[in-house]
Amino acid sequence: MLKPDNGIRPIAIGAIWRRLVSKVDMRGVGKEMAKYLCDFQFWVGVPNVTEVVLHNANKFLNEFNSDGSLAILTADFSNALNLVDRTALLQEGDPLGPLLFALVLHPLVHRIRDCCKLLFHAWYLDDGTIIGDAKEVAKALAIIKSEGPCLGLELKVKKTEVFWPSCNGVKVQDGLFPCGIGRPVLGVKLLGGAVSRDAGFISNLAVKRASCAVELMSCLPRLRDLQCELLLLRSCMGVAKLLFGLRTCQPMYVGEAVSIFDNGLRGAIEDIVVCVGDFFGNFQWRLASLPTRFGGLGLCAAQDVSAYAFVASRTQSWSLQDHILRGCDIDGLDSDYRCAMDRLRMSLPDFDLSGFPNKDTAPLKPNMLWRMPYLA
Repeated sequence: MLKPDNGIRPIAIGAIWRRLVSKVDMRGVGKEMAKYLCDFQFWVGVPNVTEVVLHNANKFLNEFNSDGSLAILTADFSNALNLVDRTALLQEGDPLGPLLFALVLHPLVHRIRDCCKLLFHAWYLDDGTIIGDAKEVAKALAIIKSEGPCLGLELKVKKTEVFWPSCNGVKVQDGLFPCGIGRPVLGVKLLGGAVSRDAGFISNLAVKRASCAVELMSCLPRLRDLQCELLLLRSCMGVAKLLFGLRTCQPMYVGEAVSIFDNGLRGAIEDIVVCVGDFFGNFQWRLASLPTRFGGLGLCAAQDVSAYAFVASRTQSWSLQDHILRGCDIDGLDSDYRCAMDRLRMSLPDFDLSGFPNKDTAPLKPNMLWRMPYLA
């Protein structure tokens, strides 16, 4: 705290910092820092980066899943933003806290780059994703464990996992990876999404997300205010709760989650409109799921979104995907994307989708993509 001076009320250092930062063009700072950190750190000033990291990790899995020498490491630090060396500014929760953390992590990231030959190396704040030969991945992990503590970065081994669907025996050698490290068999959960080739693993993760969203919807009647219930359902309890999963999971694996979610959404809006009475059938549900500009309630059904969400996510981030995969012989139009495109063509047979696989074509805006099922 600052000492009072001439009767001025003491103000926390963090409050002063927030006032100063609010006058800075944060977008400009973000752009400059994105250029500085862009080789391996993709939180600052980079949109949709979690989706891109997931897409690229799954591309590697698609391409090299039978190569038993490879491994993917998902690293996480213990309470990283609070343990990293910092001043009172970070303790007060300043808006540049994540950026300052990224700057502290930056030397460690470059140390890994210089010492290890990796196929894929990306960080989102304290969540690291590393893919390469198992021995090189183990070397990167050793660097994190040995040099991270001096920066205040303590690796949380129990939350760190090493995975690959095939194995030539190297990954399980004694001493290569620390005791207690997670060794999942079917896939890993990364940044809230799935990196896996196992249909059950991916589907279960999507179903869990959908079930949590439906459980939240069931709490709406406690408000006893139909207008507020509808507003919350439309703005923050609707398909947005499932959208990240739909944009990052292969469409063929999310059918059960979509069904669970849409049934819950339909039940919630039916309760608001007719209070669990009659006169709410398929026609009324379809009207409610139309955009407001078309006379609906704006409750976009997950079934409609699932037709294009994965393709949209891939298409809207071609440049960043290619930047992260620079120098790697990975085809962006992999089997996941081609399969998703086939499903989209089937659901929108009259819509021109010829420009989607062309990376030089400007992507459609998100609001245009949302309207696609109603414009076809």
